[in-house]
Amino acid sequence: PFNLFEREAATGLLPYCREQGIATMVYGGLCRGLLSGKFTGTETFPRGDLRRADPKFKPDRFRQYIKAVDDLKKLAAKYERSMAQFALRWAVQQPGVTTVIAGARTPAQVEDNAGVSGWEIEPDDLHRVDKILARCIKTPVGPEFMAPR
Repeated sequence: PFNLFEREAATGLLPYCREQGIATMVYGGLCRGLLSGKFTGTETFPRGDLRRADPKFKPDRFRQYIKAVDDLKKLAAKYERSMAQFALRWAVQQPGVTTVIAGARTPAQVEDNAGVSGWEIEPDDLHRVDKILARCIKTPVGPEFMAPR
């Protein structure tokens, strides 16, 4: 996965692909819905839902990530965009990313996701994103919980 919260691909894979002229299609742009802006931090997830195993969705960390999303929503509002659009746009603007796969369960979500094109996040705001994450997320985790053991 590659998104605002899970950036490991930016340190090795994406630079390599960029240097080799390889197009990249990243997935997980909304971080299992966390970057959609719809969660409050009080949700519980049913058995079989991957988020039950993801440390980002455990109570203490979940609150940190929700705080970051709440602050990012304010930045998205500057562009008159939804949180999902802002998160997907951030991913599309990263060096080496050609396109982002964004899941959707409803026609409204498909329509919202389509709002990722036709605009850009300004460089100063890309830096603000990093500052928000550093301030809000004290114990960041990536997708390593999904790795085979």
